[in-house]
Amino acid sequence: MADVEVFVDDDRAYELWLIRNRSGWVINTTREPSASYLILHTASCTSISGRPARGERWTADYAKVCGPTRKALSGWAAAQIGVEPTTCGLCMA
Repeated sequence: MADVEVFVDDDRAYELWLIRNRSGWVINTTREPSASYLILHTASCTSISGRPARGERWTADYAKVCGPTRKALSGWAAAQIGVEPTTCGLCMA
């Protein structure tokens, strides 16, 4: 999907994407995306932006899949993994 970007080992690019896409969406997943850990967040969610709660990097242990809409990321997840992402309990409670 052309409007979806995946960030692994590139915190700077991920952080710039967040700045440029405040109303965007982010899937936090394992480095190799897996149905067992696929969490959908708003780009402004404090659990995937700001200062990392665990460690010093966002994209070292986890991949960030970013897109402009929830629909774009749901489509990516369905095509790549075959499942819908779980919604974050913090930003979409």
